[in-house]
Amino acid sequence: MSENNKIPFSPVRGYEENIRRQDVVDGYIYFATDSGNIYVDAEGERHTMGGSGSSGIHYTNASEEDVIKVYDEEEDKTYTIPLNTFENPIVPKPDDLLLNSDGRFFRVIGYDSETGLVTTSLIAVSGSGGGGDWGPVEQDLFLDYEGIDILGSTYIYGQDNVISFLPRSTADPTVSFKLVVRDLNGVYDDIERQENMYNGEAFEFNTSLLPNSDNLEIKVIVNSLSARYHNTKEDGLVVKFSPIKVLNMYLEKPADITMDIQRVDCALPFIPYFPGLGGENSPIKVHYSIDGAEAASTMSLSSENSAHKQELNIEPQAHGMHTIHLWLATTINGREYQSSSIVYEVPFVELGNEMPIIWIKDELGTITNYEPAVVQYMVYSSVAEAQGANVEVSLYHNNDLLNAESVTYQSGA
Repeated sequence: MSENNKIPFSPVRGYEENIRRQDVVDGYIYFATDSGNIYVDAEGERHTMGGSGSSGIHYTNASEEDVIKVYDEEEDKTYTIPLNTFENPIVPKPDDLLLNSDGRFFRVIGYDSETGLVTTSLIAVSGSGGGGDWGPVEQDLFLDYEGIDILGSTYIYGQDNVISFLPRSTADPTVSFKLVVRDLNGVYDDIERQENMYNGEAFEFNTSLLPNSDNLEIKVIVNSLSARYHNTKEDGLVVKFSPIKVLNMYLEKPADITMDIQRVDCALPFIPYFPGLGGENSPIKVHYSIDGAEAASTMSLSSENSAHKQELNIEPQAHGMHTIHLWLATTINGREYQSSSIVYEVPFVELGNEMPIIWIKDELGTITNYEPAVVQYMVYSSVAEAQGANVEVSLYHNNDLLNAESVTYQSGA
């Protein structure tokens, strides 16, 4: 921190009856920004020791191995420091200040006489003084993440999964966040995302951006912004998540499909892709649902089926239009992974049922307001078919009639 943040105080010399004269060397006053407490520090070897009845600072010589992080789900992360690392092993009181030889400041929370450990929290103060440079930046930086587990995980190539990273610093309201995705096989280029953020602000990363590799590493680097301005370590807090696998497994509709009304069973065409999968250790199955209800039966595929057209047979359904989803699934190490789905809308017709059927052709996309849009639809009427007549179709919007038209019994536009 700058010299302007240190408040000097002058030597004090005085005479009192029955008390010999005392010399106090130059030093500084520290303000703890979290508690508002004020602490006095003398320079050099003439430390003003803390302890009972003192407003001074405890001095510690704790190494990196001595300072142990303690994780508590209900409270913030704290640290334990052995009392035997204190220059003067006086048991500290709660809210006393510890100045470690590496320049870090800790606020005392409590002391365990059985273990000899002092529980503390890392804090920031205004002022620097005789304690040395700032310590390693990672000691006041933390990284939480929400969403699916990303340690040693497997993903489906191109599938959306959002991970929220929550970087924060105990000494700085802002942090520098950098995410690097590296293909350890060396086939794909690195993906890098970086930005400056406020504490508590989430960085959202979508796994659909991950390349199709079976050996990925995600590395996150968090840094305190103000620490960089003070020539401290720029390594920051580095967290690595590896190895991560991305499976290339998806379905496509054939380009030349034509779906018509179905009076018996229905053969739905699809093209599966799952290169590198489908062997004995990772069999591929085709799952499907009808009107949102997953079917109990599945269709098994072998590695030879990948990239080749297949057909899934669906038994006759009740009279009307039915929405059928298809997707691939495989189980690896006891966990099931699914591809995205493709959707068919299939009208099944029962003999003698005169109820007309109307359905949307394939899937609807997004329609932008005030722009012309074409909504394709299909209609069927057994009565019109028997009479060789057309079907009258009316189109409404919010109960208002937009238009009416006459179409053939098994077509529409």
